[in-house]
Amino acid sequence: MVTNTIHGIKRRTYNGLPKWAKEAIKIAYKNRLKEKVKRGGQASMEFLMTYGWAILVVMAAIGALAYFGVLDSANIIPASCTIVPGIDCEDFRITETGQVEINILNGQGQNLNDISISLADPDTKATLCILTCTEGCSGSNALSNGASSRWSSDNCIISETKGSKFKGELVFEYSLTAEGISHTKKGLLITGVEEGIEVPEEPPLCGGFTRPFCPDMTGPEGIEDGVVNFEDMMYLGMGMALCYETSPENFEQYWKADFNQDCCIGEIDQVCFGSYYGQNIDCATFVGTCPV
Repeated sequence: MVTNTIHGIKRRTYNGLPKWAKEAIKIAYKNRLKEKVKRGGQASMEFLMTYGWAILVVMAAIGALAYFGVLDSANIIPASCTIVPGIDCEDFRITETGQVEINILNGQGQNLNDISISLADPDTKATLCILTCTEGCSGSNALSNGASSRWSSDNCIISETKGSKFKGELVFEYSLTAEGISHTKKGLLITGVEEGIEVPEEPPLCGGFTRPFCPDMTGPEGIEDGVVNFEDMMYLGMGMALCYETSPENFEQYWKADFNQDCCIGEIDQVCFGSYYGQNIDCATFVGTCPV
């Protein structure tokens, strides 16, 4: 495209000028362009000098917020619990040590039966834990219309730490009649992880024992022959008595064993038991099956 000007002067006028005039106009035009560029650079430098400190402060603030997790999208998302329309999460919590509690309200307008609730990883779909109804359910995990129930688990697989955001998939199964067709609905649980509560492990219940004599810490009389269970030993003052797989020939070895170790693995023929303080050891024949 042909322009109507040369160096800022109309083409017809420029062409009529002598050579020396054309050269002067050319030099003057280039100088004007350089001055314009120089003024633009000076303006940019003045802008940075004036507002650069403010830009640095803003960038430092953004960096600090990102470092402390304030800008983490997981922390910005509000806590929520959704299952299916008509089933409301009234309250919920999850701890860093794997405790999960969810209170649900049946507002579907009909009774629900055979309810099962589990928590799964939203990405891998692997089950993290299966919740148990601890309050409000009747029969085979049935929940009447308008009733509330509490579901909990103490051993959920939680990798998040206190203060971070947990996101899990709620798998809700139910039937409309007892032993009826099972329906599965999936929801989402998003909440901040709270401080955990250490749940003490209970010692294994080792079933019953048959023995000719059971010494008592309170005296040498003992008790009658027959079956004595874990609770009986507690009652007799035997303390936290645990059982161990053993035999008469290695009795001494188990007498010195740590009484806090697990002992019930499958079926065993003979056991030893002792008081919490390692006194009054006795061997007896095991009757029953060790719990799995």
